[in-house]
Amino acid sequence: MREKNFDIVLTNPPFGKDIKVVGDLVREYELADFYDKTGTTKSKRSAVRPSVLFIERCVRLLKPGSESIAGIVLPVGDLSNDEDRHIKEWIFENCFIEAVIQLPSETFQPYTGTQTCLIFLRNKAEGDQGDVFMAQVEKVGKNQRGKAIFKRDKHGTQILDSQGQNILDDDLPEVLEEYRRFKNGKSLNTKMCFSVRPNDVLKSLLPNYHNPKNQNKKINNRSISYKRLSSLCSEIYTPPRTRRVYVEEKYGIPFLSGTHITQYIPQKVKYISKTETKNLERYIVREGDIVLTRVGTMGIVKLIGEDLDGWAVSDNINIIRIEKSIVDPEYVYSVLISKFGQNTVQQVKKGSVQDYNTPKAIGNLEIPVLPEPQYSEIVNDVKKSEARRVDSVYEILKASDNLNSYLS
Repeated sequence: MREKNFDIVLTNPPFGKDIKVVGDLVREYELADFYDKTGTTKSKRSAVRPSVLFIERCVRLLKPGSESIAGIVLPVGDLSNDEDRHIKEWIFENCFIEAVIQLPSETFQPYTGTQTCLIFLRNKAEGDQGDVFMAQVEKVGKNQRGKAIFKRDKHGTQILDSQGQNILDDDLPEVLEEYRRFKNGKSLNTKMCFSVRPNDVLKSLLPNYHNPKNQNKKINNRSISYKRLSSLCSEIYTPPRTRRVYVEEKYGIPFLSGTHITQYIPQKVKYISKTETKNLERYIVREGDIVLTRVGTMGIVKLIGEDLDGWAVSDNINIIRIEKSIVDPEYVYSVLISKFGQNTVQQVKKGSVQDYNTPKAIGNLEIPVLPEPQYSEIVNDVKKSEARRVDSVYEILKASDNLNSYLS
């Protein structure tokens, strides 16, 4: 196909971790470039995902000027992964962004669970980037098994159209109507659609980041200060991935999985080897640490108490090690489990197949620090409740030991 020849380009490129473009074709694309750590030496990647190259290819196919438009289905990860930031930079440099619509995971299921978005791009021309239309779609008329889902009224009865036919429970027609309102300069009527200013788009191309429901408005109160979480910690990190060697209790360290975080008393605990686990110290949590799930059911928070001191944790968990001379762990924990904290954690999620977060993104979360006496009241309340929780755990375990002694 001839470049600079089309008014409209629409495509759903192949995507998947096992699909790569290699060889001479890669050399033709700027999106295959990468720089060394110094940022001075440019090279070509040996293999690139086709979905990435399709972005550049589609833009090349458009006629010059900002009237032509390309609509592309992309994995969410292409626009959010830290290692793919060169994609966003290329788009900002070469395109005007018309719209980004984030789709739910059911969109292409049951064939693939990859989370996707629709991005609409125009050739960059004279003038400045305008506001970007964004939407976060929740329903696409089918479930994860591909079975159609129809609209129902508040009593659960299916709603019929004027022809007596079922109506798909699909948000996309409403998104289209809202886009038309946006283009006509009218205010938007639904919570799933919103416009984003050009400077804010630079922060993220994902609607999830900009969705008002995930935004926390800073309170105009001089007595409340906002601190980056990383500035309150000695370290935020994910334990390295390693082969787990499970052993008998006497040879190992108790292992806290993601499932255990939500359990009052961890059940079916396994033990990892003290001698065969590489970098074992990087897995150990201490009293006062905060752990936060980073993959799948992302954002579950737990304050490590006396009862879990010295346990090892999964590499699906971020360890937040609070600098106690700056802030109390109990206070940070109370922020992260609050609606405010959960909104901010959801705002920075990434990923195409599974939601995930990174230590860097978590470290950038802003923590509101209340003045006295409110700060100390919250800290003391958490400390008292945590002490009662630990005591109750010990009492339950003691009762269990007594029962076992009676029955043995």
